[in-house]
Amino acid sequence: MTRDEVIERYKGGISIGDGIAGEEWLLDEEKTTGSSLHLLGYDANLYSMPDLSRRPTKYQEHIKGEVLKYLKDWKGKVYLDGQLVKG
Repeated sequence: MTRDEVIERYKGGISIGDGIAGEEWLLDEEKTTGSSLHLLGYDANLYSMPDLSRRPTKYQEHIKGEVLKYLKDWKGKVYLDGQLVKG
């Protein structure tokens, strides 16, 4: 898949949770390539969230699991806030 195809396919990002407790993991188009997805975390109001690495380990594992479920068919690397979670 080309970089442009990856951007087109994942430009909507990934939503986790509902309402004010929800999170959006949006594509970082500058860093995304044809073989790696780079996603950045935002809250329900689209304000930047603290880096995933600064949150509790149990929470990090939950978020990684939810994102990877959504990306189960993706064959490349996945980065959340710069942290490699699949690769």
